[in-house]
Amino acid sequence: MCSPWGALNGPARVALLGHELGHFVNGDVRRGPVTQPALTMLGNAADLFRPRGGSDGGGLLVMVGEWLGHLASWTPPPTGLRHRMLGARPWQDPAVTLTEARAARLDAELAGHYERAGRALSWNA
Repeated sequence: MCSPWGALNGPARVALLGHELGHFVNGDVRRGPVTQPALTMLGNAADLFRPRGGSDGGGLLVMVGEWLGHLASWTPPPTGLRHRMLGARPWQDPAVTLTEARAARLDAELAGHYERAGRALSWNA
């Protein structure tokens, strides 16, 4: 049984761990059990107010909804802009690497968990 973790190569595993540990180090609580539902709800609400275009003459409610949509989407940069900003940065060699030997040790340590998850999935299928 292969997990998503098992499908990643060494650099991708290091990147994933670094990303997730960064949430803790930086005090990022957005993924906590209390805050996650609130953020999900707000994201869904933002979809309701997202401008669709072609709403000329829709009345005051449509105009207020479009204004709220613009206001909500103005606060985080769009994905395309974030991608361009990161792509413009110069390459840096990774500070942390995972050797093949260490990757094999991790896989051996997690093998029991992979097997148990595989059994649980096949039992529920």
